[in-house]
Amino acid sequence: MASLPSLPEELKFINPFLQRAQETRKKEPVISYYCNFLAAKLALDKGTKSKESKQFLAKLLDILEQEKKELADNEAITNEMAGEAYIENFSLKVFTIADNEDRAGKATRNTARTFLAAASYMDLLRIFGNINKEFEDKIIYAKWKAVDITKALKEGRTPVPGPPGGEQDEQMPEYDENDQRIPATLSTTTSFYFTTYRIHK
Repeated sequence: MASLPSLPEELKFINPFLQRAQETRKKEPVISYYCNFLAAKLALDKGTKSKESKQFLAKLLDILEQEKKELADNEAITNEMAGEAYIENFSLKVFTIADNEDRAGKATRNTARTFLAAASYMDLLRIFGNINKEFEDKIIYAKWKAVDITKALKEGRTPVPGPPGGEQDEQMPEYDENDQRIPATLSTTTSFYFTTYRIHK
């Protein structure tokens, strides 16, 4: 599959999803497709100004079309309910791996990265509409844990397992959103065809 050119500065905000797409391309092509899908959708919704950004998006859309053809027989691509269920199951699996490590007192930098990845995968559910409270809470928690674990390790401390205050406190943390918050609901679903967009090079 063709590779993408360097990401223009204007589109840096979609980089987390492009990275996840790259990481999952071989073992989880369905997840990779949806990561690229959301990256393209967010960029198109925001709009682009530079020639480099328009060329980058054109290339990304070409890759999406190719991925869609390769996965044409996969129900998780052709059926929205199946796609949503697939993403839910996959993202929960990743979240559980990080959560189990953390609650066992074995959190590492890799645990923090896994929490962050889980949050990105759960964000993919926005493609299908509003995310329910369970997943919204898990996204906030996963991002907070990623920051909390990383900060503790940098300071030479052992990360505190579980929620703020330890295992006895299951209150959701307040996450300071310096990350790229994406819209709660996207304006289209997976039935949207990117080829309807005219991207001028």
